[in-house]
Amino acid sequence: MSHKIFIHHDGALGDVLLSLPAICLIKGDNFLHLSARDEIAGFLLKAGVINQHSRLSSSFYLPLYTDSKDISLKRFFSQFGKAFVFSTKDPSIVANSIKKLLPETTEIKTIPDKNIKINAAEFRLRQLANKCKIFIPKNIFTQQYASTLLKISLINIDTARNFLFNSGYDNKSPLISIHLGSGGVQKCWAIENYFEIIEALLRDYKPFMLIFSGHAESVSTKAMINNFIKGKRNIIHISNTELMMVSSLLSLSDIYLGNDSGVSHLASLLCHKSVVIFGPTDPLIWKPPYANVMVISSNYECSPCDASMLRDCEYKRCLAEISVSTVLNKLRNL
Repeated sequence: MSHKIFIHHDGALGDVLLSLPAICLIKGDNFLHLSARDEIAGFLLKAGVINQHSRLSSSFYLPLYTDSKDISLKRFFSQFGKAFVFSTKDPSIVANSIKKLLPETTEIKTIPDKNIKINAAEFRLRQLANKCKIFIPKNIFTQQYASTLLKISLINIDTARNFLFNSGYDNKSPLISIHLGSGGVQKCWAIENYFEIIEALLRDYKPFMLIFSGHAESVSTKAMINNFIKGKRNIIHISNTELMMVSSLLSLSDIYLGNDSGVSHLASLLCHKSVVIFGPTDPLIWKPPYANVMVISSNYECSPCDASMLRDCEYKRCLAEISVSTVLNKLRNL
C-alpha cells in the first residue's frame, strides 16, 4: 500500500546527498513531499527523487519550533501517512512537534556519535532498517546502484552536450571536472595546487576541463580562476550555475577532482571516477560512500579535528601535507 510521506531535512547539499540512499528507499512507490533548502529540494524534484517540495525556512513551519498549536499545520500534516525527520539536532524539536500532529514520525540522526566510526550514509540507513524494518540492498554503495538514484533527463543531457560543443569540446578528449571550493573554506586544498594540477593535465593529456565555482566561493577566488584560464584552450569556468546543469555536465565527465563539498557528493553519483581531497574532516564518516570514489588525505596527526579546532586552525597542515604529485599520480592512474 502506497503512502503520502513527508520528509524534513535540515542539511546542506552534501548532507542531503548522503541521505539520498535512505530517501530513495523511503520513497519506493510512495508519494514524497520534501521540506529542505529551496535549491536542493527543487533539484531533487527535477531529478525524480521526490514528488513535491516546500521551503525549509518557510514561515509556515515556524510553529514546529515554538511548540504552538496551529490549525493550518494540523490540516497540512493530516494528508500524510508517515513522516521522517533527518536532523543534526538530538533530540529534534521539529521531530517532536511533528509527532504530535502525525504519530507515525521517525527521527533519523544524521551525525554518528563520537564513539561510532561509520560512514554517515550507512549510519542513516541502519536507523531506517532498525526503526522501520526497511530492507537495505547489499549493492547500495556500488556505482551501478548510485547511478540510479538521480534521474538526469535526456533533455538536460542534450542541453549540457550542446553547451560543451559550443564551448569547443570535440567529444574525443577526456572530459575532466574540477570544483576547487567548498561550503567551508577550511576544507579547501590550496587553489594554487589545483592550478598546478590543471597545467600538468593539459600538458600531458590534452583533456577538456571544466572548473566549477558556486555561491560559496568568493569574488576573489572566481577572479583568480578567470585570470588563470585566460588565454588557455580547452578549459572553461562555470560559475553559479543551477544544480541540474552542474549535474548534467558531471554525468558527461570522465573524472572529477574536488574537496570535501556538496559538488563532490554530487559527482560521486554521476561521474565515472571521482577523487576527493580530505583535510580536517573525517573521510571515514563524510566521504561519498560509493565504489567509484577515491579519497586522498594526509592522515596528519591532528586530523580529523572538531569544530572548535577547525575554526581556530591557522595552518591547515592536514591539507598542506598533501602534495601536488600525490594527487597528480592518483589522477594519472585513472
